[in-house]
Amino acid sequence: MLRSGMPDLKKQEYYRKNREKRLRYQAQWYARNKQKIERADEVLQVTDPEAWEKKRKKKREYNKRYYEKNKDRLLAKQRERYVKREPKMKKVFCITHSLIDLSNVPMY
Repeated sequence: MLRSGMPDLKKQEYYRKNREKRLRYQAQWYARNKQKIERADEVLQVTDPEAWEKKRKKKREYNKRYYEKNKDRLLAKQRERYVKREPKMKKVFCITHSLIDLSNVPMY
């Protein structure tokens, strides 16, 4: 039998249903508090460099483990964004120094 971190089925269902709301709230909370978090980090760096370095190292290790664990999913998302993006216009300068749009000209 598999055991989840949340044994209560009602809780599991609640969190499953409200996942998008929760993620949106977390993103908004972080956006509101980002400057305060960064400022606290700057203060820690000045007041206690050893604690700051320890915290920085811990965060770096966490990010590395997270990337290794989710590498395939993250790269797939990145490829998807790359395919959906607008192609950049190809422009060059002519002799008179005005821009020429080459986006519709076939490139060989």
